[in-house]
Amino acid sequence: MSETIHKGKMTVWKDDRGFGFIEPENGSRNVFIHISALKKMPRRPVAGDMILYHLSADKQGKPKAVNAVIEGIKPVSNRHWRKKSGSGFKRLFFRVVHYFFRLFVPEYI
Repeated sequence: MSETIHKGKMTVWKDDRGFGFIEPENGSRNVFIHISALKKMPRRPVAGDMILYHLSADKQGKPKAVNAVIEGIKPVSNRHWRKKSGSGFKRLFFRVVHYFFRLFVPEYI
């Protein structure tokens, strides 16, 4: 993977299939981009967006974008992506237990 950050214009984006192509600013060959390269973006790209990305190669040696962001769009921070602590079942279980204690154990309140 290249450490250099490249910039290019999204020329084609197939939203139903989750991929597209970037035309690099330096005029080189178009670069493939998959939706998974745009982690933490609050929206999907559209044709015409400027994309900042690192360059890598796929299995056939063709260029692909990785660790990409849409220029001018702030990525969502990690804390929004983390699951809340405790499972839903666990929270529900303790709420039910608390409810029954309030009903049947007068000293609990």
